[in-house]
Amino acid sequence: MDFYRIFWTESAQKKQVATHLQQPAISQFSCPSSCSRRCSWLLVLPLYALLAITVPDCRKQKWRNWFLVSLLMSVLWLCLQVYLLVWMISVAGYLLSIPDTVMSLTFTAAATSIPTVMACMLVAQDGGYMHALITVLLKVRCAI
Repeated sequence: MDFYRIFWTESAQKKQVATHLQQPAISQFSCPSSCSRRCSWLLVLPLYALLAITVPDCRKQKWRNWFLVSLLMSVLWLCLQVYLLVWMISVAGYLLSIPDTVMSLTFTAAATSIPTVMACMLVAQDGGYMHALITVLLKVRCAI
């Protein structure tokens, strides 16, 4: 009986994934209607264009087999962004006469803690207060 349940949930998940893949992807190049969203869209549009040129969209049938290239290009983009962030932090620390070690430790701590706090806030809003509290306490313990 358990095998039947496992098989049933796997087939249901496969159907759900198949219907999700058949839905048309929303284009990042379509202009939003509200003024504030349009302004932010115009600021991010060059980045959208660079990503569209360099990272193949595996959601499209034409690029479906290029998933490994898409993964590698995403990792390269992430490495470039991290390098630029560290370089900008070093420059800001130099201008403010703060040592590189203090700047890097401070921003590294913030960069690892802020996403956890945001995720815990979303979990708490959905009603998982205890899960969010335990996650924050464990994160603080690991940071110390």
